[in-house]
Amino acid sequence: MSLEVANIGSEPFSFTGALHTYLRVANLETASVLGLQNRPFVDEVTEMPMIDSAPALKFDGLTDRVYPDAAALEVLVHTGLGGIHVVSEGFRDLVIWNPGQKAAASLADRKRHTQHPPLVSLTTDLADTYRNCHRSSL
Repeated sequence: MSLEVANIGSEPFSFTGALHTYLRVANLETASVLGLQNRPFVDEVTEMPMIDSAPALKFDGLTDRVYPDAAALEVLVHTGLGGIHVVSEGFRDLVIWNPGQKAAASLADRKRHTQHPPLVSLTTDLADTYRNCHRSSL
């Protein structure tokens, strides 16, 4: 997945963006993300800055973490359906989010389905970063 921004006008403009990747996992209790150990993050649930000390991120409820300065960060997501290698390029932050089992069942877009497979979202994010885009040729 990629995002390309091109300015075809004569004046530079600022923009933000985010790419949301939702990964299906076989069992949320055994899903994990490797490659984050010793990295700083902000726990958006508690609004506290922290350091990821565990060798693998596990999901035991609501998870909402922002890993700043994660450009070129590589992580491996164990889904129980296989491993997925994720590389963050060009975006400053990496967000990892999971609503937890209870909240996932109440999400509007998941209510339409009779079964709710567990999911994990990895987002490369520019939400707090405005980038300048100067004229480019297509």
